[in-house]
Amino acid sequence: TDFRARTLEELALLLREMGDLSSAEISARCEPDYPDGLAPTLASIQTAASWVAELAAQQRIVAIQIGSELRWVSVELQPDYAALVATKTSPNILRRYLRHAGPVTRAAILVRYPLEPLWLDETLRHMLDTHELVQGQFTAHAQDEYCDAHLFEQMHRRTLTLLRKEIQPVSRVAYTDFLCRWQHVHPATRLQGD
Repeated sequence: TDFRARTLEELALLLREMGDLSSAEISARCEPDYPDGLAPTLASIQTAASWVAELAAQQRIVAIQIGSELRWVSVELQPDYAALVATKTSPNILRRYLRHAGPVTRAAILVRYPLEPLWLDETLRHMLDTHELVQGQFTAHAQDEYCDAHLFEQMHRRTLTLLRKEIQPVSRVAYTDFLCRWQHVHPATRLQGD
């Protein structure tokens, strides 16, 4: 996702929307907003770490051990993560992750979450059948990747927009000059003979 949290409240919203994030992932998604466009001073800087500490003190987020990594989760999502630890399955967590992860391999999903592999295969197949996901080789990976269908459509639209910007019409003068030369009407390109 391109969204960056600029305030404490935006970080809380980001964690509610995205689910679990490590401290490093949170730092990468935070850009503090400084008033009046002024350069930040030491007194005005609120880092992602201080926002995490404040949200934890307010009991709006909690730290959860997922595999070997400590991640922060919105309190509202804590039951889903408790189910993940207990049953090694959680469709809600998987859907939330895929909505924001972009193209991701099965192996990458299993590295991030301790899911039951057979359950994951069945769930991915079901999500493909119901068109929630698309499958293919979208990046440089040699393996199939999965991507949320809505996210894939958004990436496709953005790619088309970028490609369309590369194709800009030329001026009428340049187009007329091209046509005259191509049709051999221009004095420099006239054909000789029959």
